[in-house]
Amino acid sequence: MSTGWIIAIIVVALAIILSNIMLLKQTANQKMPSLKDLTPDSEETSDVESESGSEPKKRNAHQMAKENAEKP
Repeated sequence: MSTGWIIAIIVVALAIILSNIMLLKQTANQKMPSLKDLTPDSEETSDVESESGSEPKKRNAHQMAKENAEKP
């Protein structure tokens, strides 16, 4: 192999390593959702009009995700 190919391989390897390190730093600062946010008794609710239209129906995030998954 010529010296040019060796240098090119080293540069590509360093670029991959550097990009992975930068990605790890970025994702380390992101907040992971906790399991309590996914439980049905979560405090996150949204007001949605019920089928009768008289009162809004309370639903939490878990119920909304389950209903959205059932939709085609």
